[in-house]
Amino acid sequence: MLSLLVLSSLPELGKVDWIRDLDAGIARARAEKKPIFLLFTEVPGCSTVKGFGEGALSDPQLVPLIQRAMVPVAIFNNIGGRDRRVLESFDEPAWNNPVVRIVDADLKPLAPRFAGPYTAEALEKLLATTTPPKTARMTMSGACFWACEAALGQIEGVVYAQVGFLNGEEVVEVEHDPAVIDRAALLKAARARSCVRHVFARTASEHAIDRAIAGEDALLTTEALRPSPSDELYYLARSKYRDLPLDRTTKLRVNAALADGRDPSPLFPR
Repeated sequence: MLSLLVLSSLPELGKVDWIRDLDAGIARARAEKKPIFLLFTEVPGCSTVKGFGEGALSDPQLVPLIQRAMVPVAIFNNIGGRDRRVLESFDEPAWNNPVVRIVDADLKPLAPRFAGPYTAEALEKLLATTTPPKTARMTMSGACFWACEAALGQIEGVVYAQVGFLNGEEVVEVEHDPAVIDRAALLKAARARSCVRHVFARTASEHAIDRAIAGEDALLTTEALRPSPSDELYYLARSKYRDLPLDRTTKLRVNAALADGRDPSPLFPR
């Protein structure tokens, strides 16, 4: 399992959490309806490779975008086996400077092949040429944000959740894919799980949707969530799986499984 993933501590790879197996990346891209951010690079690498990793691939604006909107897959271009076969299938050279390809789950290109310049600005322009699925957010309060984070983390279409405080209440802010579950359906699912004391909207249109379902429990606010990082993924953080290099949606699902007393191992990348 761990051989399929690589921690983002290697300078060549920056701060992105990578999948190290293209087949696993394809499977996740299909499941999450996301493009693949495919990096061909040299590890250990030269100064150009390390500069790209420590610069553009560690940029605080680009890293969340890559991880939220895409499935990052890293292929090493200076080793054999599985990596070499993928390298050859894309007709990429070995022992080369970094190359990025953004492809769909059928490996069809969604953007031009990127081989520099290796700056954050150049990489940002590449990302702007793609149209990954957009996500939306909804914030709700419940009796316990640990329990609600776990309960909401089981819902299909929920890709991430963040706990914190809003309006003096413990809340969970959910990021979801509207193509899979829209705001109304998500709110109904959250109410069925007893996770809606209040639901907070930030626009009039969101508030109208919420009021139709939650009535007076629907509130309109401009107050920002005050995150509580020490309370995130409560069950995972206290388990033997806490240090596994999983992507954030998988962490959310594992946390939910642990809260229910289920074996989370089927959720791990194969």
